[in-house]
Amino acid sequence: DIVMLYGNKTEEDILGHAIIEEWVSNFQNRFKVVHFLSREPPKSPWRGHRRRMCRNDIVRYMPPPEEDPYIFVCGPAGMYADFCGPRGDKELSGHLKDIGYQPGQVYKF
Repeated sequence: DIVMLYGNKTEEDILGHAIIEEWVSNFQNRFKVVHFLSREPPKSPWRGHRRRMCRNDIVRYMPPPEEDPYIFVCGPAGMYADFCGPRGDKELSGHLKDIGYQPGQVYKF
């Protein structure tokens, strides 16, 4: 199964939104997307998360380290710092390490 935690500022910023929603529809039992919008206007009809991703979201939505998943991380430098450590650093740090994921489970790109 694939779980995608996808953070953006607003709904308009979601790259590939239509195709991602098509995949969710076509592969309901295999592909799930959880959106996080940090600057979505309060009066918009958005019904999803209106905040940044956090450690608790990894625990809630991602498979636990014991299931030996692969975690792919892509985003701005601040997200790398919080979740896994700098992109070019082979060492794992941040939330993913604290939760118990191993360096071989996390791919930074």
